[in-house]
Amino acid sequence: MRTIKFIYVFLFFALLSCVEYYDFYALTDFETLYVVDGALVNSTDTQTVVISQTLSPDSLDNQPVSGCIMEVLDIHDNVFPFHEVDGKPGVYQGVITRAYFVTGNAFKLQFVGPNGKEYESDFQPFIESADVDSVYYEVLDDYIPPFSSTPQHGVQIYLDLKANEQQSKYYRYILEETYEYRSTYPIQSYWAGEWVNLEFEDWTYRVCYRTQKLKNIEILSTAYQAGNEFMEHPLLFMNNQSVKLYYRYSLLLNQMSISKEVYDYWRILKETSEENNNLFGKQPVNAKGNMICACDTDEAVLGYFSVSDVKQKRIFLHNVPGLYFDIDFQCESTPVHDNRWIYYSKPEQWPIYLTNTGEYAPAQCFDCRENGGQTEIPDFWKD
Repeated sequence: MRTIKFIYVFLFFALLSCVEYYDFYALTDFETLYVVDGALVNSTDTQTVVISQTLSPDSLDNQPVSGCIMEVLDIHDNVFPFHEVDGKPGVYQGVITRAYFVTGNAFKLQFVGPNGKEYESDFQPFIESADVDSVYYEVLDDYIPPFSSTPQHGVQIYLDLKANEQQSKYYRYILEETYEYRSTYPIQSYWAGEWVNLEFEDWTYRVCYRTQKLKNIEILSTAYQAGNEFMEHPLLFMNNQSVKLYYRYSLLLNQMSISKEVYDYWRILKETSEENNNLFGKQPVNAKGNMICACDTDEAVLGYFSVSDVKQKRIFLHNVPGLYFDIDFQCESTPVHDNRWIYYSKPEQWPIYLTNTGEYAPAQCFDCRENGGQTEIPDFWKD
């Protein structure tokens, strides 16, 4: 689940949809708005809801909202309390076990903010998801990204969906990637307030693995298909200019069933986020989700509360036939003609590494962790 940090994600032009619209820039005086990021899922017992607040019309960051009194209810009058996580302002968690995620049940979120106002969602139904049928890839030589005219070489990942008529026709996908990458030089000589010279080449931090959730908004509907199926849905394209595919790559697909209302919400956000990259894209406005203020229904609340049946599938890419690279992703070092700058460097710049030949290269060329990964091999990794 991702924290909603970028307010522009909630900006969109009035399209044909049941989602309400709220003209953010029409306000004569800016007012802060609550942002709700909450999706109940049956893949875990611990559920998370994040509450934040907008700072200004031109700010990309939101302020966490602490001190909320929160609970989730289902249609059978079961009440599930949520509490703020210690050390994580604005993050609230509660326990809803898998036994409650059954067809016919529905859930609503309600909380009292530190302003004393009560906020609540509508009831969101639990809808059974189909299994992930197939996730596969194809090497493309002439892929043209949106808003570009330059063909690229890389890998396109596709999804096939095959569901029965009782299963959801609307899906959202959360993509989590893991890839291997490597440093170029061993650690042997570095400055950390004084020179440290090892008597051996230390390759401890040569190989790293980085895992991250992608920010892509990926959705799929079979509502207008002949049968509850969809073939060759394009999920993700990666070109050969990224190190991600150079050694070994894995993609974890989380397929989440959603309601039509939630689908419409994410569809419009996706269209707007894509068109905002276009100079002639739509003029943005803000979305009101399915949260309202019980005492003032005119108060806008951003974000959406939803419930999903989650199915997963993981694929690996390694030595992909037909995929070539015209770069080797190796660091280049530079000669050190005058090392006085090293002696005048600050502690936050240390360690400063030199190669075996006495040349300089950035820290990530020696320590792969500097690029955000870790040396521990993931449990799911395959050779």
